[in-house]
Amino acid sequence: MQAKRDRLWQIVNEKSLITGKDVMLSAGASSTFYFDCKKTTLNGEGLALLADVMLEEIDQFPDSPTAIGGLTIGADFVVAAVAMRGYQTAHPTINGSIVRKEPKKYGTRSHIENEMPPGTKVVVVDDVITTGSSTAAACDQLLKHGYEIVGILALVDREAGGAEALERKYQCPVRSLFKKSDFPRIVEEASSAESFAVVRSRASAEAASVPTAFGLAHLQTGTGPLADDQDEEADDAGQRGFGGQSGL
Repeated sequence: MQAKRDRLWQIVNEKSLITGKDVMLSAGASSTFYFDCKKTTLNGEGLALLADVMLEEIDQFPDSPTAIGGLTIGADFVVAAVAMRGYQTAHPTINGSIVRKEPKKYGTRSHIENEMPPGTKVVVVDDVITTGSSTAAACDQLLKHGYEIVGILALVDREAGGAEALERKYQCPVRSLFKKSDFPRIVEEASSAESFAVVRSRASAEAASVPTAFGLAHLQTGTGPLADDQDEEADDAGQRGFGGQSGL
């Protein structure tokens, strides 16, 4: 299973991790890196590996869930893949529920697709946890409809405090397949950007000091624009004095 996890990490790193430019996160904050996890969950190999590794993680929760659910659209592909793989491997987690962002306006008018009976044990999944707000939206609706949340699981935890907040609020284990710190490219590029900023700041400071040194040097030698200005002022003063004497 470790080989599958390693290969899944490689796919996330190569296909989903974007670095080197500013991006806006769903929470409204700006970041220099971004996990576009749909590029993994909409890749056949990536989704198959994800299902297997997630089922292994689900087995680590104290209670065994019979359902997996989450908020559309981040959880859609994960829920379907894990439920199918659960069935194929005789795993108990074989039912999927998708929480809509608002109730359907026609048909069943449901807020949860494939709603399970009250008391159903569910693991709530998401592709990325940042602040945890989208995951919390799913949890709130599932609890409202009678589900029992036994754990929360994400593909990537950005380590921005969301996992800890979810654990405190819902009093259940929160796990992830990978964390931000598992991707050296984020740290490396952040360090490079910081070093570049320091160099640029120093260069700007040195450039700003050049005109001052230039002006002082020319004042000492009697040349340059500052010296020229003083010469002009002296000429003006001399002309005024000469004119005064001629008037006597």
